Amino acid sequence: MADKKQNTESGDSKLDQKTGAGNEGAGVVDASIAKAEFDAAVAAAVAEQLEAAKAEIITTLRGEFEATFNTAVADAVAEKLEYAKPAFVRGSAEELTAAEAADLVTRTVIVPPKEKGADPTTKEVEIGADEVLAFKDYGDSVTVVTKDGHKFTGEK
Repeated sequence: MADKKQNTESGDSKLDQKTGAGNEGAGVVDASIAKAEFDAAVAAAVAEQLEAAKAEIITTLRGEFEATFNTAVADAVAEKLEYAKPAFVRGSAEELTAAEAADLVTRTVIVPPKEKGADPTTKEVEIGADEVLAFKDYGDSVTVVTKDGHKFTGEK
């Protein structure tokens, strides 16, 4: 019987050697667990780095987009404001002198009829530079205010 028991023990050790069980098998299992834990740790670290890189890229792109958007909005607003300004402020028209502004407008004067019962006629009379109190150039037209308080508009 001792012979049979010895055979069984030696058979068990042969079986342990083939399957990796026993002390050496425990090392293989421990190594497998360690490798799995290592792989999980690496995957977690890579995922964390990817999330950080993704957040950085999103922040950078958002900043670039906002800068581009803000520049586009500022340009559009500046363009609208530029068109809202009078021509002499925009710089698209030459600045006029009072004499030049006076030459662009005329005063309508009623001429009394020479005969009784006839209808009066009108006549356009130029405004002199000495009559101009103020004027404003709007690019395609000019408005002149005279010293007697009348306002005239003329086309360029």
